Amino acid sequence: MVFAGGALRTRDGQLDFVANNCFLITANFIGLASCYRLEYFARRDFLLRRTLEFEQEQSENLLLNILPARSRISSRRARRRSSKPSTMRACSLPTSSASRRCRKR
Repeated sequence: MVFAGGALRTRDGQLDFVANNCFLITANFIGLASCYRLEYFARRDFLLRRTLEFEQEQSENLLLNILPARSRISSRRARRRSSKPSTMRACSLPTSSASRRCRKR
């Protein structure tokens, strides 16, 4: 420790103390600025995502009000199919090398 043995009584001890504290304060300010920016962008991303979801829902409702009833049903089915995660295997792709291996079996 710096305080042990009267290290602040000498000129070198005082310079070491000031240099160490300057480093510590500077590192804290850098951490503060980086955490602030991370929080700012996380909040902005959340707000933009929520706004986008709201706008998509509004446009979908508007589209459903404009389309005839028969088209609404088919468009809802298409959206449900497109929103499901893809479970396609590599064997089902026509140009993949895996499909060639699947055909040989």
